[in-house]
Amino acid sequence: MTILITGGAGYVGFSLLKSLNKKHGKSISKVIIIDILSKNTNLFFTRLNLDFEVTFAKANILDNYNLDLFLDGVDIVYHLAARVNNSSELIEVNSFENTNNWGTSTLVNSIEKTSTVIKVIYLSTISVYGNSEELLDETSPTIPNSAYAISKLKGESQIRRIKKSSFSIIRSGNIYGHNPCLRINSVVNKFMFEAQYYNRINIEGSGNQYRGFININTIGDVLVNHLLNLEENKIENAVTDNYSLNNIAEIVKEIYPSLETYHINNHLPRRSLKVNPISGYSDNLKLELENFKKQFTF
Repeated sequence: MTILITGGAGYVGFSLLKSLNKKHGKSISKVIIIDILSKNTNLFFTRLNLDFEVTFAKANILDNYNLDLFLDGVDIVYHLAARVNNSSELIEVNSFENTNNWGTSTLVNSIEKTSTVIKVIYLSTISVYGNSEELLDETSPTIPNSAYAISKLKGESQIRRIKKSSFSIIRSGNIYGHNPCLRINSVVNKFMFEAQYYNRINIEGSGNQYRGFININTIGDVLVNHLLNLEENKIENAVTDNYSLNNIAEIVKEIYPSLETYHINNHLPRRSLKVNPISGYSDNLKLELENFKKQFTF
């Protein structure tokens, strides 16, 4: 079995490869990673011991010529490459559209030219649902309210065009937890970094707004468990727990008892979103953050 992973040299890609090796290492002959290394994630190349061959190409998913070459002989495609949401979203609108929508379109066009790809697994986001104080599931309406979420929903529409193979769309919650390719700007990871080095965390808004969360290793397992399900096209939400930002701050404070917390712009309304937890998976946030703390150098 040959697998191609777009955006595979980053935070999620690292844990996906670990999960692939753990569950299917002996049946995978080769994994092809394509990534533009926008985050300079060079630790990806030094920390993994795998049972299968891995090749890497620095390439853009908007490059249809190279995509056609990379997909030759590939059985499974994981599409992780994306422009990720951040605090400067207003200046990133075009970048979201180019990568998350048109990049996915280019990939789908190349996949449709191949005769070997049997499964495509796309990492999307629960942000496509917008806001909700009620628990949502996969049948809930999608009402994205940010440029990032709109672009990811458009990416889902591109994946739905696939006719020659089956596909899975995984709508992930906020991902947290340690690995060598750590993404520091996600809310839990940011809290941990600030707690460790500044002994204070800043909470946007009142902190009562909820988010859906999933551990980095768990999302790797969820992605892998869709590998061999070839019978139907499926959308699945990947959230193990819903927490308010204040809930998370309280857990972090149990780990750092002298921690100071500050609310910023707490008079402004903030987006809240709760999603039904995925069955068959569980995370222990406090235990995982205690282990996270042990990974800091000093």
